[in-house]
Amino acid sequence: MKEKLTVDEQVRFLRDKGIKFNIISEEEAKEFLENNTYLFKLKAYTKNYLKNKNGQYQALEFAHLVELSVLDTHLRYVVLDLCLSIEHQLKVMLLRSITNDPDEDGFKIVEDLLTQHPEIKNDLLRETNSATYDLKQHYHNKMPVWVFVEVCTYHSFIQLFQMYFENKNPELVKDLLPLIYSSKFIRNACAHNNCLLNSLRSTYTKKGAEFRCSPKVKSKLKKLQAVSVKAAENGLSNHVIHDLIASLLLFKSVCTSQKMFDSVTSDLKSLLTVRFLRHKAYFASDPLLTSRYNLILKTLDKLCSES
Repeated sequence: MKEKLTVDEQVRFLRDKGIKFNIISEEEAKEFLENNTYLFKLKAYTKNYLKNKNGQYQALEFAHLVELSVLDTHLRYVVLDLCLSIEHQLKVMLLRSITNDPDEDGFKIVEDLLTQHPEIKNDLLRETNSATYDLKQHYHNKMPVWVFVEVCTYHSFIQLFQMYFENKNPELVKDLLPLIYSSKFIRNACAHNNCLLNSLRSTYTKKGAEFRCSPKVKSKLKKLQAVSVKAAENGLSNHVIHDLIASLLLFKSVCTSQKMFDSVTSDLKSLLTVRFLRHKAYFASDPLLTSRYNLILKTLDKLCSES
């Protein structure tokens, strides 16, 4: 069991681990830990750094951890916007197809889904204090698809999307579904305010297990030719980088609004080329971190250039 530490003890703990306070002083660090974040969350970013044989971090400043935590916050906001835009475009795609489908009245597809997945119906009927409670109550006996996509979870929507297009356009499902599930993972991480940039050197898989890159993401990135094959493979071996790249590729595939595409991607590009470079000297000497950054930026640039 880990003992609870006072703020003074937290700083002492970090110092004992080899973390230095040359850029941000120990007094400033105490204030940051007391008012801006907490030790457990900040220490998560130490996973990006190597230790020496004595178990101490090498050339790691407290300021580096602070900068990563700030960048992570900005990135989560932008990536969540990207993922919510993807969700909207997928719903537009599905409803457009159903609207133009003479064999679908908009009700049968929901009935079929609830028959196959009764747990979805139980979730819809559960009385909760939500923004869609009135819709659930009004349409609980017979729900059209255009209402269902407003009240269902994202997971249930993906099930609906898959069920409909497996029958109508199976090639579309094969092409998009791997990207959708990758995007869903990073979407949920951002929505729950989980760290992203704490795992640039490691990954989310079980200890000793290797993250398995989606062949679809790999082939699409290779076809894009934004980076070398080796750089792509190295980057996609990391879970967060893989899912962010998948989200960008998916957004490019499904977004039918050029204004939306330009707006979302410009926010991400601005973050990468302005705020991310404010203290670039903190990370410039680490080839792994810089290669992760370059893969995302070059992929984004290539996708935007093809607009």
